[in-house]
Amino acid sequence: MEKERYDIWIDISNTPQVFFFSSLVKVLQDRYSFFITSRERGETKDLLEILDVENLNFGKDFRNPFLKTGSLGFRSFQLSYKVPDFDYCFSFENPMPVPTTRLRDKDFVLFLDNDFKVISEKSFVQKSETKVQKNAEYLVVPEVSKERFSKIFKESKIFDYPGYKEHVYISDYEPNTCEEVPFEDYMVLRPESLSSMYVLHEESLVPEILRLTDKKKLNVVYLPREDEDKKMASKFDNVFIPDETLNGLDLCYNANAVLTGSGTMSREAAVLGTSAVSFFPSEKLLSVDQDLVDRCKVLHSRDAEEIVDYVVSNWNDRNEPEFERAKRVIAKIRSIIEEDIISE
Repeated sequence: MEKERYDIWIDISNTPQVFFFSSLVKVLQDRYSFFITSRERGETKDLLEILDVENLNFGKDFRNPFLKTGSLGFRSFQLSYKVPDFDYCFSFENPMPVPTTRLRDKDFVLFLDNDFKVISEKSFVQKSETKVQKNAEYLVVPEVSKERFSKIFKESKIFDYPGYKEHVYISDYEPNTCEEVPFEDYMVLRPESLSSMYVLHEESLVPEILRLTDKKKLNVVYLPREDEDKKMASKFDNVFIPDETLNGLDLCYNANAVLTGSGTMSREAAVLGTSAVSFFPSEKLLSVDQDLVDRCKVLHSRDAEEIVDYVVSNWNDRNEPEFERAKRVIAKIRSIIEEDIISE
């Protein structure tokens, strides 16, 4: 019996990667076969089901740093015997596939956009993760991040594209209404990822934002990351927490504003033309976020009053979605994969 073999293995470890890789697979599946594994974190499992992406799901994330570290190590071991034969491994920031690619002497293609991790003061675990990521033969990064990554990943071949990872997955996006949302006008609020290894901050800005939005009578679709996050919204009547996972792109496209404590949803909103705010807990930003701030597409602030005033003043304003740029970005990444990586 012939052994099962795939051209490309993809391991998905976090929510935004679902959209990124599902769009990438669509433009490559006419030439290559894929095997996809995934880990339960955030809305990852639910979104894979919504997008009908066939995958092998196992392992989960933990808020506790000791459990988090242990789960990463154990899942890395599990991958070594759960994944069939492959030629290339694709990963976004996720270092768990590295042991398997090294054991099988395969090429590791790493997509990155979070250069904040490599320049910030990091925990031992974060430093170890970066060290493991340096095993990548190929690095694919946004053009605005290339300089920072080049200083750290000196042994990898680095390719860049003229946009953000969010452009990749709006390249084939078709807007839908959000019938589950009980408001005609609303803002989306996503708390900080305080459990992430690279976020050295322990206090959320969400309670104060919610207090001010309640005062201004603004409707809020609140997307908690953890069960603990739900408690912050328990006393507000203007807040809707979805019972099930909703498509974040639809939420962003239909919202009057999107506020997030990390970068992904603010970038999604910005490229879709929606007013966007990042209250990421740091003065230093990812290069992609700083680029959007410089382009006046995103407001970055840790001042709750400034944030809510900005939302109110831009409540009915929209920019043109960057769909055409998105098509150019995904075409460039496809070219990098087909002409610079796999054809070597």
